[in-house]
Amino acid sequence: MARLFTRAQKEFLQIESAAVLAAPFSILARVNTNSVTVNQSIFWLGDKDVANDYWLIVLVGTLGGDPFRMRAYDGTAADADTANAFTADSWHTCVGRAYAADDRDGVLNADFGNKGTSAVEKTPDNADRMAIGATRNSNPTNHFSGAICEVALYNKAVSNDLVLAYHAGCEPLRFLDGLTSYWPLGGLHGNHDRDIIGGYDMTAFSDGAGPGWTDHPPVLYQTGPRILRPLWEPLGYSVIRSEYVTTVTVTSDRPPTVYYHWYVDGVFIASTRSPTRSFRLSQSEQVRIEVRATRNPYYDPLSDPPVAWPARRSLWWVRSTDSTVSYYRVEEKLGAGDWETLRIVPQVADQWAYSLLTDRLDDLSSYTWRVIPVDAAGNDGTPITIGAELIVRTPDAPDFTATFDSGTTKVTFDEA
Repeated sequence: MARLFTRAQKEFLQIESAAVLAAPFSILARVNTNSVTVNQSIFWLGDKDVANDYWLIVLVGTLGGDPFRMRAYDGTAADADTANAFTADSWHTCVGRAYAADDRDGVLNADFGNKGTSAVEKTPDNADRMAIGATRNSNPTNHFSGAICEVALYNKAVSNDLVLAYHAGCEPLRFLDGLTSYWPLGGLHGNHDRDIIGGYDMTAFSDGAGPGWTDHPPVLYQTGPRILRPLWEPLGYSVIRSEYVTTVTVTSDRPPTVYYHWYVDGVFIASTRSPTRSFRLSQSEQVRIEVRATRNPYYDPLSDPPVAWPARRSLWWVRSTDSTVSYYRVEEKLGAGDWETLRIVPQVADQWAYSLLTDRLDDLSSYTWRVIPVDAAGNDGTPITIGAELIVRTPDAPDFTATFDSGTTKVTFDEA
């Protein structure tokens, strides 16, 4: 799902903080608007108390040509407008890059030949707010009308190659260098407004009941383990994969004595002195591995655990007895919504049972699934009943207190 904004309800996401304060930086977003006649803010970063100190990426429907714009404003505006146009009811990639105070560009759909540029020196300052879906200065305006997702903020001007990969569908987690914040706003990461890299979690606002959720665009997610960095501890990492074992090695800027605390899908696994740990994972399995490093030997890794990772379901069905079946179409439905194709699974000779692991979902109880056998001519058969099994997380850790006696070096654990 992606965040769906209704302009008439003045819906937006916001946090009273700024992840970057000056150039260089880049803002990336995927958008799908239902209007080409109004101006619609995608991402705003600036001083909330005044009207004229901010950076902004915006769709400009009130200007001929319907450009995408990268704007810097410090009393007067300097705009970088694309020569290519956005359209309604289609997904677009929007990238605004600030190389320096006097060097910015805006790129729509990775079309570098039609990018907008500006060489006017602008130095907005005192940034203390970020917003998605509206201009949120002292005179809020330009509310978005449509869907926004996959928003990323880098503390550098990203390369053209990264922009091309992003436009092709790659998620920002494939390109961690300089990634300061990443708000997926749906998809595999679940329906929430959290920044899963920097911790700048947004809060939703609306004059009505929204903003809501709608279909997410296709995204090429990073395969294998996902390594996320906590805000206060920049970590580099390397990954070595074999058929079943994945070995992760991290580097820290906190030598010489470092303790590493490992979490898998939001659950604490172990604390080690070694920066290397192996996990038994299949090549296709996706998990989030988070590592926190500290020089404090008494740090409690359970005191501030990561946000819990959404669960998922394993769908299982028996082979159809119809010899004409060519493949199975697995469909998913959220609440009273429409059935949507989740996956196509080919019929395999002599295979009597099939299974499929869904994406990670925040609210499993709201989803239902069905499997439809389809013959070579594309004719649907009778839907097959699914046996669905909840994949549960590790139970919560026990609640206890620990007391250390320095005289006897004895540690006592008491249940809280």
